[in-house]
Amino acid sequence: MLEQIFTTTLESYTDDPTLIARYWNEITIAYQAKDRHYHNLTHLENLLYHLKAQRQRCSDWHATIFAIAYHDIVYNTLRQDNEEKSAQLAQQ
Repeated sequence: MLEQIFTTTLESYTDDPTLIARYWNEITIAYQAKDRHYHNLTHLENLLYHLKAQRQRCSDWHATIFAIAYHDIVYNTLRQDNEEKSAQLAQQ
């Protein structure tokens, strides 16, 4: 479900399938890393599932989809700035 919604959302900004695939691949590689126990693709799917029920209350659904996808993409248990690094990567 997340992949479909994420790629459909990106299609609002680009018609380049290679770029869309690159961004989705970046997400799947990060969230499928061996050191991920909770912040993984299942976690993202759960977030999306619960937030979809509130979609009508969301003023920017696209931003919400991107926030779900990137909120913990940077994950290093030895660092305290994972959220900041994740936000910086999302902006890029």
